[in-house]
Amino acid sequence: MSRNFWDFSFENPDKIKPNHIAVYFFAIEQCNRLGWKRKFSLPSSMVMEATSIRSYNSYIKVLNDLIDYGFIELIEKSKNQFTANIIALSKFDEPIYKALDKAIIKQDTKLSESNSESTQQSNDSINKPITINQETINHKQDACEIRDSEIFQKTSEFFSQTTEVLQMRMFGDFKRIENNGKLEQFEKQTIAYIEYKQKTKEVVHRWQNYLSEWETENWIDKLKKEKSKGETEKKAFEQNKSETIKSIEL
Repeated sequence: MSRNFWDFSFENPDKIKPNHIAVYFFAIEQCNRLGWKRKFSLPSSMVMEATSIRSYNSYIKVLNDLIDYGFIELIEKSKNQFTANIIALSKFDEPIYKALDKAIIKQDTKLSESNSESTQQSNDSINKPITINQETINHKQDACEIRDSEIFQKTSEFFSQTTEVLQMRMFGDFKRIENNGKLEQFEKQTIAYIEYKQKTKEVVHRWQNYLSEWETENWIDKLKKEKSKGETEKKAFEQNKSETIKSIEL
């Protein structure tokens, strides 16, 4: 199921948003906990709380999108936000969306052919460099690359985003930041934020609050000042200690 979802997401980046990822994988988790029942209830309030979707209308739109895309089958519609929808996870016996696989295979084939041609032309005086399209390389990066990265693991643990559903939502957040061209700065800020909070023992933001405020503070600069403050206090302590010892010796 997840493979088909990521294939669809790759082929339709304009349709899949972080909330779609969170709701769909929460539904999979719920189905798993119920022993993979064919039909099961999906309480709106529980899904909204787990995925941090605050608006009922926003949640319904996401759910209806997943139904329209064919990932969820609606068996019985809930009457309001306090009752549960009865749903089933759609079965995909044959893979439908294969754009991601095709892109990867196509690139691998091109690379193989280029290497072969390079070998055949090894006696030529000029060796032409193999040029690989950067966009195709970027397409090969999937969820595993981000989720296995050190920054993702460290961030998910620090903000207690450790369940499958929460990590899938966090993955969507990382992708959104990456698409906005801010991932490198976000990683630097987040590393500094975590170290700063660990040093000062100050209250830690909730993940969603941090996402909306990470650019409002220069956490890199705040960490440098905190470290400098610590060094100053350490020097003062050592100086006082030295003076105390000297006074005792006298």
